[in-house]
Amino acid sequence: MHVQAKATPATSPADLEALLRLLADPPGMEPINIEGVSGSHIETGGQFVFSFDHDRIADVATLLANYKDLEIIEGRLDQVDDPPTAVDDDNELLVRTLSANTPGALLAAIEGASSANLSSARLLRHVLIGQETQDPHRFYVQIRFQQVKHAT
Repeated sequence: MHVQAKATPATSPADLEALLRLLADPPGMEPINIEGVSGSHIETGGQFVFSFDHDRIADVATLLANYKDLEIIEGRLDQVDDPPTAVDDDNELLVRTLSANTPGALLAAIEGASSANLSSARLLRHVLIGQETQDPHRFYVQIRFQQVKHAT
């Protein structure tokens, strides 16, 4: 729940199915289960962003090593139930558990995270929502921010 990868499906032509096939049926290892997903313009130069079990970081890095712009980011699992805080840089992954998969749960998480980061001129950059594969099967949101103006 606190790990996220992003990659650009940059084969010619771009093919998200090939990337997913590699994760679902990797040679010589157990399949990688995707817990949450996000992205835009995926096969037209954009990025595919997904979360997966944190025990599989090395496997995902190996499987997707040839993909363009591969980035794997870890959030702080020990802070998922804490009140929202400001992030230190644009590459920090803020992870929050959601009370449930109900109306308003995502809104509450986004409002809290946005409020905590507004004073440092950070706006929402990317949001991914998912559910843990392993117990306790919590719903979660991963949020990344981008600083839009630096203090002078």
